[in-house]
Amino acid sequence: MVKWICPPAPLLKLNTDGSCIEGNYGGGGRVLRDSTGNVLMALSLPLGTTTSNQAEVSALLFGLKWCIENVMNQIVAETDSLAAKYHKWNMDNTMED
Repeated sequence: MVKWICPPAPLLKLNTDGSCIEGNYGGGGRVLRDSTGNVLMALSLPLGTTTSNQAEVSALLFGLKWCIENVMNQIVAETDSLAAKYHKWNMDNTMED
C-alpha cells in the first residue's frame, strides 16, 4: 500500500505526476498540501504530443513554477519519475542523454 506522508511544518509538499499514451496524449498533474494534509492547490494540464519522461518533468516544473509565483517557497517536491530525479536537465528544460 502506498501512503502519503505529511511534510514537517512549516513545509508544504508538492506531489506531481505525468504520463503519455503512444506519444499523442500527454498530461500532468500536481497537488500541494500543508503539513496537516489540507489541499492548497490541485491542477492538471494537457500536454499534447510528448513523451512520458517529458510529461513527468513538465508536471514537476509547472508545479514548482506555480509555487514560486504564489510565494510558496518552503516546499518539498515529490515525484515517482527517475528521469526527473536523476537526469541532467538543460536550461531550456530538455533532458541530456
